[in-house]
Amino acid sequence: MERDEAFRGALERKMRAPLSAFRELARGLPDDPALVDVRGLLLSGRCRVLRDTPESTDFIVAASDSPLVCIVGQPLMSLIQLAVTGDDELEVIASGDSIEHVSQALPDWLGDEVRVLTLPDPEAELPAAPAGGGGEVRVRLLSPEDRDCLGPVEDELRGELEQVLEQGSPLAASFVDEIPASFCYPVFETERWWDVSVDTLEPFRRRGLASLAFRRMLTYENQRGRSPVWAAVESNAGSLGLATKLGFEAVDGLALFRRRG
Repeated sequence: MERDEAFRGALERKMRAPLSAFRELARGLPDDPALVDVRGLLLSGRCRVLRDTPESTDFIVAASDSPLVCIVGQPLMSLIQLAVTGDDELEVIASGDSIEHVSQALPDWLGDEVRVLTLPDPEAELPAAPAGGGGEVRVRLLSPEDRDCLGPVEDELRGELEQVLEQGSPLAASFVDEIPASFCYPVFETERWWDVSVDTLEPFRRRGLASLAFRRMLTYENQRGRSPVWAAVESNAGSLGLATKLGFEAVDGLALFRRRG
């Protein structure tokens, strides 16, 4: 009972430390493509860190604005179990020797293999992008002042994109006849990498609009010295197919755990 209370105390401590404390933890991890999520979270400060003791090098990073939990090393299984209590939508990411450890801590969860891909040369000229089909197509970066243009976007995605703009993160959009149709933005950024997110509205899919939005964001990030990381579960043939068309190659793997059912 006392040990459980200690774990709960660790969970309830939201580590109200300055951003420098999170960045110090990030500096202790290699800036590798497979760690872009956890390092990006720490560098952004949009998270809390859970660990058994303040000195532990095995810890849990939980996003404060999304259902994402990243496992670093092999924190106590009881702490992992308590960290995922109460939210059915949580997604837990593990890499390397953390994967088997998390699978044992969460035996009732479903684990999926995640392929991590990068561009061999982010500044090389990409294959010609499709013209985008019918209608006038243009691509540009959005700013917080462009929030009203997201009106045609479905509620869940619009909320996600508005959050990106509110955080001051870059967001590229492909427009068809003034309608925002496809979007690309970095979920997380580290010193060397940016984590690619691409979404296209259903009526505009398979027209090359996602490629156009990605190219615009790639130019932006190249200028800042960051290379793209593409991650997708092995079952997501559409995402992996688009990554392959854009020239991405697999370099590593992760595991994504979600509740069954």
